[in-house]
Amino acid sequence: MADAIQKMNDEVNGWRNDTLSSLKKEITDLGIGHNPKADYRPAKSVMTARSGKKYGIVNRVSFKFPRYMVFVHKGVSRKHPISNPREAKEWFNPVIDRKIESLAEIVAENTGDQLVETAFEKLKIK
Repeated sequence: MADAIQKMNDEVNGWRNDTLSSLKKEITDLGIGHNPKADYRPAKSVMTARSGKKYGIVNRVSFKFPRYMVFVHKGVSRKHPISNPREAKEWFNPVIDRKIESLAEIVAENTGDQLVETAFEKLKIK
């Protein structure tokens, strides 16, 4: 059972890393550049991805990026409020939409019996 859980964890972490690479590529493809005069670091260089575990099973994947990238995604800024946005450069949602099916397949293929066995094992008094 431990081997099956480790296999799933490895596959989910692989998905996480692949998705992070795709997000960075999407930023490049959309021409989202960095102003060298700005006092912040480029988004691509500080973007990270993490996964969290509960009972030894990866149950959470998160992506960390600078806050200003949310505004780039929505096309808003101080000069361009939500009522008068500039062109939105949706760099996050389209990548997640493309990648989520493969994550669902990984989880569906690997969980079933392992989750039940893990849950029963955690319920026992030791």
